[in-house]
Amino acid sequence: MSLREVVVAEPANAAACHTLARAIVGRLQFERPPKEESEAKAKDAAHWIERATTLEPKNAAYLRDYGMSQITGVTTLKKGRKILEEALLFDPKDPDIHEYLATIYSAPWVLGGDKEKAAEHRRTLQELDPHRAVLSEINRLLWVEKDFPSAIALSKAQLKREPESMLSLFICGYVAATTKTDLDHGLASLKQALSLPALVPTGTSAYSEPFMVTPSNCWEKIGEIEGQLGHGEASRAAFATAVKLDPANYWAAKALEKIKPE
Repeated sequence: MSLREVVVAEPANAAACHTLARAIVGRLQFERPPKEESEAKAKDAAHWIERATTLEPKNAAYLRDYGMSQITGVTTLKKGRKILEEALLFDPKDPDIHEYLATIYSAPWVLGGDKEKAAEHRRTLQELDPHRAVLSEINRLLWVEKDFPSAIALSKAQLKREPESMLSLFICGYVAATTKTDLDHGLASLKQALSLPALVPTGTSAYSEPFMVTPSNCWEKIGEIEGQLGHGEASRAAFATAVKLDPANYWAAKALEKIKPE
């Protein structure tokens, strides 16, 4: 029986509604369909998450995902934030909620941003999951603040703190690939990361970004660096390995399409 058949047969089954929504979001992240189709499927997922929260209004996980499902643009930011704050009341130790709220409160003040609240949620995330917190901060510095020097400094500090951690080594390579600096060291770090046991993600939300510290993503970053070093065939082979390990690695697959065999 499919999930849709389950929710039709058992309309009061909140877990089935939430699981169906998660499945829809997961397929969206994998398939990345055209905008119109993507928006329709996102609304479908939001519908089932909303039903789950109606059935179990004190379930923090359902509320968390419902809040995220509502953030589709500037005008819906306030609504999503309000639902996430409500979810936090029921589970103040959910790292997903703190990470989302840190991101939302980092918005400009005209959009309801609040730097103090953003920092507070980042501190709480640091207490709950320090590894996830450092990766979140690296992403913020690279893609929001565009503060490459600070990202590089943080990656070096993390590597010094935990020199044999897959997370530290991945971050070193990730920052090198993104900032196009210290490429040889970044490449060596990624290859060393591949020799260590894979990490287990802590995020449980359907709306969490795919966990970055995986063998597939290590190979993806190796592909980026090899390309930056002018090693076309090595780059293509690395991206191919990334896709083989995880067919859902969208960026590795797109990069592989652009590289012609030598």
